[in-house]
Amino acid sequence: MSLIDVSVYLASKKRLGEQSNRGVKMGFGGISIWSLLLILAIVILLFGTKKLRNVGADLGGAIKNFKKSVKDQESVSTEETTAEGQVIEGKVTENKDKAS
Repeated sequence: MSLIDVSVYLASKKRLGEQSNRGVKMGFGGISIWSLLLILAIVILLFGTKKLRNVGADLGGAIKNFKKSVKDQESVSTEETTAEGQVIEGKVTENKDKAS
């Protein structure tokens, strides 16, 4: 096989591959856009837009609270690391129990 035969063979394989995938757009996870739209339409019919709006608001609030708690935890951990360098002076005393 010569170099020309190999290049013609590869070019024909490339053209066949382009023709077989033409017009098919893949969306999320290899599912086509039409399948995603069909699933969305079924979900809207089952639950309704009002319930979906409430679920979206609840989910958004949960994410907002999660981010807030992560920020608060980070600020507490930075305060603890600065508190480790402080020296507290005091006097140690012993208390003896008279339980004899």
